[in-house]
Amino acid sequence: MAQDEVPESSSPSSAAAGRLNAAAPEFTPRSAAPHQAHPHRRGPHHHHHHHHQPHHQHQHQYRHQHHHQGEDEGDAAAVVDNAQLVLPEELARRVVKQVEFYFSDVNLATTDHLMKYITKDPDGFVPMTVVASFRKIRELIDRSLLPGALRTSTELVVSDDGKMVRRRVPFSDVDAEEVQSRIIVAEKLPEDHRYQNLMRIFSTVGRYGCLLP
Repeated sequence: MAQDEVPESSSPSSAAAGRLNAAAPEFTPRSAAPHQAHPHRRGPHHHHHHHHQPHHQHQHQYRHQHHHQGEDEGDAAAVVDNAQLVLPEELARRVVKQVEFYFSDVNLATTDHLMKYITKDPDGFVPMTVVASFRKIRELIDRSLLPGALRTSTELVVSDDGKMVRRRVPFSDVDAEEVQSRIIVAEKLPEDHRYQNLMRIFSTVGRYGCLLP
């Protein structure tokens, strides 16, 4: 949960600074053992649950074929042309799923990047340009097509002018506390760890929602 795929945090190119408070009551055992280690903030080998989905060649071609020719020419014409384009259903679904993850409880509870914008706007809107700047979104879709794709989401709301996007259900401090109360921090992982191996290890102790770096 933290802020670029599902799950990729909503930081443009890397996970944003963590918001987890390892010393919070939620992470402090009710009866500490004599030699129990103190919890720390996220370490270098923490993992977030990210599904690295393959980027198919035809999707990259679709994105680049319809890229704007320039910022200073043909903006109005570009809007008309893009309005006539139909985004492939599977590609639109992937874009929506990724952005919904950026705005999810677990991502907002553990990263600051999007929350900086959400808290500044009275309605919790984030500029569409911010979302479009995330690496995974840039790889999937031209930013001029992003508002149309996100309007198909049941969890997000796009402003009438297509320049802003927000959660349909606002994210509260209570939501953040509830999510953090269910987070387990794992440290000192082996250097050669793999995502699949970590999933297998953690699945032996029960169900989990996300595995985040």
